[in-house]
Amino acid sequence: YFKEGDPITIINPISDDMTTMRPSLLPGLLKAISYNLNRNQLDVRLFEIGRIFKNYKENELPDQPYSLCIAMTGNRHLPNWDNDDQQIDFYDIKGYLEVFFQKIFLDNFKLFLYDKSSSFDGEETLNIQVKNKPVGLCGKISQTVADAFDINKPVYAIVLDLDVLIELIAFDRIFKPITKFPYVEKDMALVLDKTKSAAEVIDTIKKTGGALLQSVE
Repeated sequence: YFKEGDPITIINPISDDMTTMRPSLLPGLLKAISYNLNRNQLDVRLFEIGRIFKNYKENELPDQPYSLCIAMTGNRHLPNWDNDDQQIDFYDIKGYLEVFFQKIFLDNFKLFLYDKSSSFDGEETLNIQVKNKPVGLCGKISQTVADAFDINKPVYAIVLDLDVLIELIAFDRIFKPITKFPYVEKDMALVLDKTKSAAEVIDTIKKTGGALLQSVE
């Protein structure tokens, strides 16, 4: 489910289940989630940053990019007498992604529905692009993959290519003076064709608003 091309085999593996280099961080996190669920730890939030290995060619070193993977399952809130059990869903993991990008001052990303991943659910997965470059995926792990790890609960994840992402982040922060014009907020209701995505609407508003537009939600 996770490989890109042929797996990179190890000549002298330390165990039978570690015969190849990892092409993704997801299997390790899914294995950890399964371990927790089997021990009645039902609300799990995990992340890992590390190298993955892919695109091996004979007599050459494989690509070894740094990847960030986040995986989560369970309730949205900690158990409490005034909280009903609410399982996390697609919008929780999407929110995690948006907050992460806000923290690193990355606001020019785009999200597109994506159904070509073998490890993510085709109906609840987003392709993440920054400056028209794909940097990762966000969404629900497919039930087939979850079953392979003995997980019977929905799992949501984010996978990011950090090497690409770092190249696209503007690290220099420049102060901009507060505008002398008063702030105006517009609440718009639009009737559109069902085929139009929210991303298209936001993109159109940004292009039309130009430099005077501060933000769109």
